[in-house]
Amino acid sequence: MVVRSGFPLLMTDDLPRLARFYREAFDAVRTYGFPDPDDETRDVYVTLRLGRSVLAIGRKLDIGGEGSRAALWLYVDDIDEAARRAHAAGAAIVAPPQEMPWVERVAQIRDPDGFLVYLGTGPADGDVDAS
Repeated sequence: MVVRSGFPLLMTDDLPRLARFYREAFDAVRTYGFPDPDDETRDVYVTLRLGRSVLAIGRKLDIGGEGSRAALWLYVDDIDEAARRAHAAGAAIVAPPQEMPWVERVAQIRDPDGFLVYLGTGPADGDVDAS
């Protein structure tokens, strides 16, 4: 099992405000957005490029309960093996691997200190900005 890439994921009640902050403060560039299925004029998730780094911001997504405002996202080559290995190493499985509406398989785990980690299968080339 290989981790191909990763990035932090911040959660907010006001995605446009937080994305605007990172654009104005750090010249972040929006590289991807996933629209709200109920209102396609509003995003529920965006990725921003900050130099050579990527930051994701999500809105109204369940990332494992109240108080969770940040998570880690890891793209792996074999999500089933990654979830199995994480569990064997002491992680709690929050959600097993499953297909998502944005055409990725995603699992959620909590590491031994309680941090939420998403495991996902991403674009074949490993570029988190690919759509």
